[in-house]
Amino acid sequence: MPETLDALPRRAEDRTRAVTLAGRPRAACPRSCSRAPTWRSATPRDPSPGARTPSRCWPSSPPPPLAAALGAALARWLPSLIAGPVIVFVLALVVQLNRTHGGFGGWYLPLNLYQRADWAGRPSGGHLVYLLAGTVLAAQIALLRHRRRPLRLTAALAALTVTITAGAVTTGQATDVYRTSLSADPVTASAATTARMRDRYFGPGARRCQTREAVTYCAYPGYTSWIPLWADAVTPIAAALPPAARTRLPAVTQISDTWMRPGDLTDPATAVTGLAWDRGGDHRLMLAAEVVRRVLGRTGSACTDARGQGWAVVGLWLLGHLGRVPPPAPIAIRLAGNTTSGPVTTTGLPTPLGAAYGPAEIHYARRLLADPAAGRRVREHWNALLTAPLPSALRLLGFTSDVPADRPRGTPCA
Repeated sequence: MPETLDALPRRAEDRTRAVTLAGRPRAACPRSCSRAPTWRSATPRDPSPGARTPSRCWPSSPPPPLAAALGAALARWLPSLIAGPVIVFVLALVVQLNRTHGGFGGWYLPLNLYQRADWAGRPSGGHLVYLLAGTVLAAQIALLRHRRRPLRLTAALAALTVTITAGAVTTGQATDVYRTSLSADPVTASAATTARMRDRYFGPGARRCQTREAVTYCAYPGYTSWIPLWADAVTPIAAALPPAARTRLPAVTQISDTWMRPGDLTDPATAVTGLAWDRGGDHRLMLAAEVVRRVLGRTGSACTDARGQGWAVVGLWLLGHLGRVPPPAPIAIRLAGNTTSGPVTTTGLPTPLGAAYGPAEIHYARRLLADPAAGRRVREHWNALLTAPLPSALRLLGFTSDVPADRPRGTPCA
C-alpha cells in the first residue's frame, strides 16, 4: 500500500483535502438529484404529497457528505484496513435498530428512519445543523492527521462544540415528542398529550372543510389540495344514488393514525381517510368503500358473509363506477407511518364491502354496469334491494339467474 500511494503525483495532505472538500458536494449531488421529485412535489402545483414540506426533505442530503468526510478521517487515523468497514457496519446497524425499536441513538445518528408524519414534530432544522457541523468536524479531524495548524484546531473545536450542542438540543426536543406520540391512548391520556397536539388534531381549527356535490370534505391544514382527489372517489358514487339515499352520504374527514378518537373509524356519519394518498388507486378505492358501506348501512355489523345478498350486488355496482368491480380481497395500502416506504398493509377488512362475496355478486354487478337502464331500476327499487336476497333482487333488476350464488361460509349478512 505505501508503495502504491507513493506513486501518486500529490502529497497525502492534498489527497485528504481533495476527498473532504470535493467529495462532499459529489456525495450530495446524487442524493439531491434523487430527492428532486420530492422537492418538486412540495410545490402547490402537485397536490399528491400533501403536507410534505422542504424541511422534511433537506436532512436527506447532508448524510452522504458526512459519510465522505468521516470515511476520510477513519482512513487517515485507523491503522487497520478492516477497522473502517467495521465501524461503518456498526453505525448502519445502530441506524437500523433505531428505526425498529425507536430511541436507540435518537437524533445523534446521521439518519433517523423512525419518524411518523403525524408525530408532534421532526426537528429537521436542528438535525441539519448537527449534520453540517459533524461534516466539518470529520473533515478537520482528517486534515489534522497531517499537520496540526492553529486554524484547523480552532475549526475542529468550534465544529465539535456546535455538533454536541445541536445534537443535544435536537435529541432533547425529540425525546418528549417520541414519548407523547406513542401514548397508548393519546386522547384520554391528557397528561401525555401536549396542548399543542390537542389543538392541532382536535381543536376548533384543526381541519379546513369544503363542500362539493353535497358532500363535506374536511382536511388538515396543508392537505386541502387533496380534497379534489377525495371528491374524485366519492362523486361517481353520489351521482349513482337515488335522491333519497344521498342524505346518507357521510362527510369525509381526514384523521391521523396516532391522534384519533375511539369512534372515528365506526362513525356512520363520517367516512375517514388518512395521511397517505397514492397514485395507483388503492386509497381511492378504500375511501369509496368507506362511503359505500355507510350508504348501505353496513358499518359496525357483526356479519362476515354477503354471498347471496342483493345489497352486495348494489354495493359492487356502486364501487364499479370507479372503473372496475373490486375482487373479494382486502385493500392493500401503504400507510404514511414513518419516513421510509413502510410495509404494505391492509385496512383490516376482508373485502371492500366488509364482508365476503363471490363470483355471482361480481357477475351481476358487471351486468348492471353494462346495462344503461340499470341505474333507473336500482333507484326505483333501492330500499327493497338493500334487504332482498339475491334471487328476489335479480327479479327486481330484470335479470335472469344465470350464475348461482355460493353458499355463505361465515355469518350471513341478511
